[in-house]
Amino acid sequence: MAKVLKCTSCNNKTLEQLSTSGTTCRFKCKSCGFEVDRKSTKADINCIKNMFKCTPRTNIHRVWHDFSNKFTMIIRIKGKPTKIGKKKFYPREERWRWTGYDLMVRVEKWAKKYKNDVTIVRCDDNYHAGSKMVLIQHRKQHNAEYMGTSIVFIPQCTGENPSRIFLYPDHHDSLIKALKEIKRRNIKKWNKF
Repeated sequence: MAKVLKCTSCNNKTLEQLSTSGTTCRFKCKSCGFEVDRKSTKADINCIKNMFKCTPRTNIHRVWHDFSNKFTMIIRIKGKPTKIGKKKFYPREERWRWTGYDLMVRVEKWAKKYKNDVTIVRCDDNYHAGSKMVLIQHRKQHNAEYMGTSIVFIPQCTGENPSRIFLYPDHHDSLIKALKEIKRRNIKKWNKF
């Protein structure tokens, strides 16, 4: 667990490490909410690194990472690098390996590997051509711990790149509620098509 300090605001309570940027560390008191930043020590940095060491079983983003690695690529683009400390970060861009129908077919085949984590939903694009929405759960394998769902919209005919959104659990409820209300108000009109 994170390194613990004493709280200067409410005495005898403890501060828990929230984050580190590599140069500074943020701590928060569990009881009074007091937050403080200070220069990171090697122990702080190692603590955060250990938190991110995951096995495929415990990695909450394992399916999303597999999706991204298989269907997108990161390429370096022209531009000056940004320097942070001694490291240089070059401009880069994420590109899709396929789009449209080619991507839809490949994603459907890939999704069979993750029957409990991936759901594919039918929809239409701007040209009313059959398209897909891919719902990818961010959860630990064999565990009830769940973060949310990434949704990738893959248009079939527009020539556009797929677009993505992320829904936290409370976002699900508002979306489902809105769709149910739309359906309730328009059910008689739908039956006429």
